[in-house]
Amino acid sequence: MKLNMPISLKPSMSGKVFIFIIASTISSLGYAGEWVRISPTAVSFSGQIEKDELSRFLKVYKPTDETLTLNSSGGHMGAALDIGSLLIKNKNLAVVVQGMCASSCANYLFLAGHAKKIDHGIVGFHGNWKAMVATDKFKKEAQSIAPEQRYDILAYHGQKVRQESDFFSKAGVDQSLFDKTQKENDDGLYDIYVPGPNIFEKYGIHDVIGAQDMSVMKEWAGTKVLFDSGPSAQLKDALPTAKTTSGSPGAR
Repeated sequence: MKLNMPISLKPSMSGKVFIFIIASTISSLGYAGEWVRISPTAVSFSGQIEKDELSRFLKVYKPTDETLTLNSSGGHMGAALDIGSLLIKNKNLAVVVQGMCASSCANYLFLAGHAKKIDHGIVGFHGNWKAMVATDKFKKEAQSIAPEQRYDILAYHGQKVRQESDFFSKAGVDQSLFDKTQKENDDGLYDIYVPGPNIFEKYGIHDVIGAQDMSVMKEWAGTKVLFDSGPSAQLKDALPTAKTTSGSPGAR
């Protein structure tokens, strides 16, 4: 399955340009997300991150929370980045993945945790905002917009790239992870890139507790997943009878 990439620029009926930035998601968790308080100091989020997710998040989350449990295939990049920019201020926050945390969930929610744990789950990446706006596809689509509208669109994306860069600077995560996965995803090598422990460390994602649980793949029908544990990465098709090939596609 080829995941939808997170860019669509089109005019509204009023003639103003609305910018739809919906990150790719995996069908098994394609339902609307839900924030739930599970204890005085813990909340959980499960489902797809939607455009208005920030408002729902603020109704449940407290800056004194200590644990956030995640099970999300991703969703709206802008909403996820806004939530992550608040989460990362909480120096006592532990993020726990139970199930999956992919795309915008991985980029902005998982990486916002000052402690990170994978508990029978998978964390996967396939690019980010900065890498996306550098692609030929984005540039071509932007050029197709009328000049007076293009200025506002590019200004918006520029602001979000700066916000994202500030977030990753605070998280200590190397942009090269997203440049690599954006390009390799666009080239069709895989849909989701799943790093092993040494690879997490390589990109500045330190002290992740737990291991990637590849059995979660059975929920990702038809999705190509690259599990990179080091010198030889494994490309897996998440099908009922998944075939695995060993080699080094995408490994660095």
